[in-house]
Amino acid sequence: MSGVRLRTVPDFWSSLKQDFVMLRVTLDKKRKMQERKIVNSHVSGASQSKLIANAREIAPRLARRAPVAEAERRLSAETMRDLHQAGLLAMVIPLDQGGTEADLATQLEVYQVIGGACASTAWVLGNHLVLCTRLLGMLGAAAKPYIDDVTQNGMVVAHAAVPGGTTKAVDGGFVMEGRWPFVSGVNVAGSILLSTMVPGPAPGWQPPAGGAGKGVADPPASHNRWMLVSPDDPGLRIEETWRAMSLRASMCNDVVLNEIFVPEDLAPVNDQPPPHRSWLPDGPPALRVPLRARVWMSAMMLGIAQAAMDDTIEYATDHKMSIGGQARTACRGTSLPWPTPPWRSSPPGRFFTKRCEQSWPKRRRERNSSLWMLPGWRWPAWWLGKTP
Repeated sequence: MSGVRLRTVPDFWSSLKQDFVMLRVTLDKKRKMQERKIVNSHVSGASQSKLIANAREIAPRLARRAPVAEAERRLSAETMRDLHQAGLLAMVIPLDQGGTEADLATQLEVYQVIGGACASTAWVLGNHLVLCTRLLGMLGAAAKPYIDDVTQNGMVVAHAAVPGGTTKAVDGGFVMEGRWPFVSGVNVAGSILLSTMVPGPAPGWQPPAGGAGKGVADPPASHNRWMLVSPDDPGLRIEETWRAMSLRASMCNDVVLNEIFVPEDLAPVNDQPPPHRSWLPDGPPALRVPLRARVWMSAMMLGIAQAAMDDTIEYATDHKMSIGGQARTACRGTSLPWPTPPWRSSPPGRFFTKRCEQSWPKRRRERNSSLWMLPGWRWPAWWLGKTP
């Protein structure tokens, strides 16, 4: 039972807090260095750093609203207005179309800031911006009224990427009915894109050149289209099905359609580019991002992790407690007290020490000696003032 004490629990917590503080300082330095590199300004005069500053300005308000949003499972109108006024809903829209045209580095920083404030808001924002890019790429000039609605009024675009429902071709367009699950942000959306399968090959389908083998030249039984519908259509219903443990305010609810007509010019074929290509190959250089570069999710999660670390540092510092008039520290996460030596020398402490000696056999101490850094394993030996 004798030995040299390697580290006391208070020392362990002090060292851990110092590590957290140093990590936060390092991340802050890297963030400031990145900001100094982002100095290119738009022709409109709005710099990329201005968008980041706008995101940081609204972040505290988003964080204050987050608990209510999670409880109500919906983002507030104030939150959507903040995103619009900050220019964040138009980050992937070119300047000449009224957008703020943010480059990839700026977008990542914005997602990190918004994700750290409210993960549900970042999720809805990310999906909306992906859909704005898709609208520009799929509809071309026909997307203008919808893009104008985004830039001028802060309209949000929602979507269902997984093909759902049933769709049949009719004169001038298509009739859709059925259910589409997981439509992120649908409760605050002004337009909804729904993926669906339409019977028959896509218009202009041709067999692969030089194709050989069984079935290669046969036309496909169906093709994929994305239908643009309005949430105000009387045949559209939103069912509140999103009751997840997290991202509760992301509003990933189901959309149910009852024979809605969609004109053909609002039902583009899903002719998406290869993963290494952009939806806007002829667009501004800042927006020529490869199709599969979905780094916004990583940036959002990095912001969530940064916020969790900040909360941990705040939680672990300046939480001193006392018992019996004697100072002690406590691990609030487990509520296990770390008693001071004076308490161990008191009658109750000596009694407990004796019971620990009887219930902590040598073989078990040796088996768990490599876990001395874990308070949950080490506290009986620390209580005795000895190493495991």
